[in-house]
Amino acid sequence: MKTLSKIALASLIVTFFTAQSFASDPNSKLVEKAKEAVANADTDDWETLAQSAEICFMKNENVEEAAIWINQSIQIKETAYNLEVKGDYLSSIGEKQEAIRCYYTAIIRAKDMDPDANTSKLQRKVWKLR
Repeated sequence: MKTLSKIALASLIVTFFTAQSFASDPNSKLVEKAKEAVANADTDDWETLAQSAEICFMKNENVEEAAIWINQSIQIKETAYNLEVKGDYLSSIGEKQEAIRCYYTAIIRAKDMDPDANTSKLQRKVWKLR
């Protein structure tokens, strides 16, 4: 019975450490895929830049480069999506007024594209920062 307990304990420990090592890999792999996507993107592909930046911001990895990507995305084409991503990043680093400015501009861009666009999520983000 002692041997069975030792085997069960050893299995549990191995499972725990294996799960932890796999748990951290997806984030890094996802960020690596984002870097690869940006490297392979066309020069006018604002969407890939924004999506890749969003992934990095969410995973809190490669943030400095992601900040460059989101600014490049906005320079290529200012959209509600990339402005919201930048606002989320600015909010996360404590730049509340700049985040609010991005959210307001995102609301305007969304309404420019579709006057009936639902901007309640952006409005809640602004309200939360006030």
